[in-house]
Amino acid sequence: MLLVIISLDTLSSKVLEMRQTLQSILDSIKTEPGCIRRCVFMDIQKENRFILMEEWKTRGSLEKHFYSHQFSILLGTKTLLTEPMDMKVLTIVNIERPFDFASLRVDNEFKKNNGNSGCVQ
Repeated sequence: MLLVIISLDTLSSKVLEMRQTLQSILDSIKTEPGCIRRCVFMDIQKENRFILMEEWKTRGSLEKHFYSHQFSILLGTKTLLTEPMDMKVLTIVNIERPFDFASLRVDNEFKKNNGNSGCVQ
């Protein structure tokens, strides 16, 4: 599985246009063969930064996406950016089992009540 992370630092005056562009292509990206998931986030510390995350089953399906109409639209947003798009492609080799946060909270409460911070010195 591959994880693609794209950061788009948008001109302040073009944030609405970027948002509309991303909304127009996202639904069609998720229907592309091999696309597991796609999400867009906005950085809460930098309001004009959009972060696009996509999960792909194979490198082949991702490479086909790079030649798609939707990706060409994304590349066309370069005039809306303050700096070139930053893209990282990560290969996921192993996915850990889901973390049990409920038991962690119970364990931390036990340690706190028994004078153990859980830190080893």
